[in-house]
Amino acid sequence: MKRLYLLLALLILILAACGSTTTQATTPTPTPTDTPTPDANAGGPAPSATVAGACGNQCATPSGSGGQSTMGSPVESGTWLVTINSAKTSMGSQYDSPPKAGDIYLTINFTVKNMSANAQETSSYPFTLRDGQGTTYNDTYLDGTAVNYGTVAAGQQLRGDLSYEVPMAIHSFILQFDDPMDYEHSEIVQWTIKD
Repeated sequence: MKRLYLLLALLILILAACGSTTTQATTPTPTPTDTPTPDANAGGPAPSATVAGACGNQCATPSGSGGQSTMGSPVESGTWLVTINSAKTSMGSQYDSPPKAGDIYLTINFTVKNMSANAQETSSYPFTLRDGQGTTYNDTYLDGTAVNYGTVAAGQQLRGDLSYEVPMAIHSFILQFDDPMDYEHSEIVQWTIKD
C-alpha cells in the first residue's frame, strides 16, 4: 500500500514538472461603445453594450503563449485564423431560460478561418472564458445565435456565436483560443472582453 502511495505521489510530481508557466503580454483594449446593436432575437431585450474593432489589412500576431489580441483583428493560432468580431450582453430571448438572479448572458461573435490544406472540425471547445478571479464559464446555447461548430474546408471560414451566463457584477473577461492540435499550449491567443 505504501508503494502505491509513493508511486502516486511520484506520478503527481512528474506531471507537475511537465507543466509550464506563461506570461501575459498586455496591450490597450478597446472600450465598449454605448451604442447597442439590434438584438438578433425577436422580442428579446436589446444588448447593453457592444465591443467591436476593425482589422484593416493587418493581422495581429501576439508573441508567445497568452499574447493579448485586439478585438476585430485576425490572429493566428495553429492552423486557424481567429477574429473576435463583437460582444454583447442580453437577458436572452423569450425562448431561452432566463439567467439566474444576478446573471446575464454574454454573447461573443467570432470568425475562424481554416488555414490548413485539409478540412477541419471546429466547435466552441477551443474557446475558454474566464473572469479576473480565474472562474471559468461554460458556454450555453441561446435561441437566435449563430451555430459555432462544423466542418470548415481548407481556406474557408465559419462565423458563429459563443454564449455564456455570467454575473452582472463582472464587466471584464478573458477569452482564450487554443488550437486543439496545439498539444504544448504554445499558441494560445486571448482577448479582453468588456461589456
